[in-house]
Amino acid sequence: MTTDKCPDTIYVSTQADIDNGIQLCNDSIYQPNIYIRNAVGNLTFPRSPLADTIDVQDSPSLETLSFPVLSLLYSLRIRSATSLSNISLPRLGSGDLDSSIRAGGGDNPVLTDLSFNLTGVPSLRNVDFGNITSFNNLSLVDFGSFGSSFTPVVAVLNLVLDGCFNLPKLGWAQSIYIIGEGFCPYLFNKLTSVEDLTLANVEQRYFTESVLVNGSLAVQSSNYSGGSTDGPKDVAHFSTVGSHVNVSTNSNAELYFTSLTTVGGDLFVYNNTNCTLGFNQLSNVAALSMIDNIDTTIPWFPNLQRADSIYIRGHIDTSPGPNIFPILTAVPGTVTIEAWNDDFNCSKLFDQFQNGIIHNLVCNGTDNTTHAAPIVPTTVSTTGPDVNSSRLSQGAWAGIGVAIGVVVILILGGVWLFIRSERWKKELMERIILRQSHDEDSEIGVEPPNLNVLCESDGTGIIREKPDDHLYEIGEEITVSEIHNNYLVRELPVLPAELPAANS
Repeated sequence: MTTDKCPDTIYVSTQADIDNGIQLCNDSIYQPNIYIRNAVGNLTFPRSPLADTIDVQDSPSLETLSFPVLSLLYSLRIRSATSLSNISLPRLGSGDLDSSIRAGGGDNPVLTDLSFNLTGVPSLRNVDFGNITSFNNLSLVDFGSFGSSFTPVVAVLNLVLDGCFNLPKLGWAQSIYIIGEGFCPYLFNKLTSVEDLTLANVEQRYFTESVLVNGSLAVQSSNYSGGSTDGPKDVAHFSTVGSHVNVSTNSNAELYFTSLTTVGGDLFVYNNTNCTLGFNQLSNVAALSMIDNIDTTIPWFPNLQRADSIYIRGHIDTSPGPNIFPILTAVPGTVTIEAWNDDFNCSKLFDQFQNGIIHNLVCNGTDNTTHAAPIVPTTVSTTGPDVNSSRLSQGAWAGIGVAIGVVVILILGGVWLFIRSERWKKELMERIILRQSHDEDSEIGVEPPNLNVLCESDGTGIIREKPDDHLYEIGEEITVSEIHNNYLVRELPVLPAELPAANS
């Protein structure tokens, strides 16, 4: 048969569907997608050398699944096959076609481009996948307990485990997500590094060696109440985390990070209930944030030397004394402490603030003080989680300080302009008065003209005034000006001619 007569997707429910359908398409390069739906009993595909995807759904009565000659496969997906107990792919990985990829390049292991996603198979006890030792994606969720079929696996790009599995040869993984299921006797004996690791309700005895987490570490959803696994849960095998550490939604747990010394990103501990925490060896972290942990004591950090910023809100352990960061050397950001217990004291933190170790400090304790450089400490009277959560942020206080400064400058400027205006008016009035006084003094010094210089010459009939005045004959009209005290010139009447002498 040629491939153009064979469908890309084949649907199978019974063995008859396999015998009457897929076996007619037995070309060596035929690679279909096989969808198994509502299957019952045992299914065997005796002549299928290649397949792209095998997808099994809605088959709670399927018991076994066998591909005796299948050598190349890219994806096996099984969901809700609650009666499935055996999967057989004995020749997988033995074909001539290569489906391998190198994980991230460099010295990382060569992985097959094969993904197993098995979910809802609680009865599954045996999985034979031939010569395969690595997976691109391996997800085993709601799987049969104490699964030991995956012991040959040495490398996985993305690994998800829900339950207890034996992977003693696993030495490399980029991402691991483990959902615990009580006590598990199996260990990751050879795993030394992982990019991202998430532990949900996991017994930490999964790891026997120190594991380098290059990316992020999450410890979450652990609840140890009412079981045989109660007791300390040491997260003892992670000394360095390259990115963030997230500890959240745990309850009734004792989580002691006894080996953790360096966190390249942020340490975020939140929304835990009735837990005891320990970070005694932590020395360096980017941002330390521990908030809203109900009935959970916030521990001290006896070896913490440097953090970019610190934010703690909750019940703080006061048994070591008021100094919860005794060897702290530098916090360039802000340290915010919102204690829910009244016996916490901010005095040691304030000493570190005054010594320049802490750049900005906001602390609520028995001294009820808030300090933020370079602002002078301000006394506040509110304590407790409800009141503290409504306090203005540092940015808001900074804005208020700037606004007050601007208002003060405007007021001082207005006062200066008013004083300057009054002084200018006073100087102007003094100049006007001085000018008027000078003019009056000048007018008083002017002498009025002397009118007594008029005289009569015998027989000439000529009247002479001042020496420089013109001479006028008698009979002509002349005008004599009279000078009054107000210096206005007025016209005088013309003098009459001399009368003839009277007869004797």
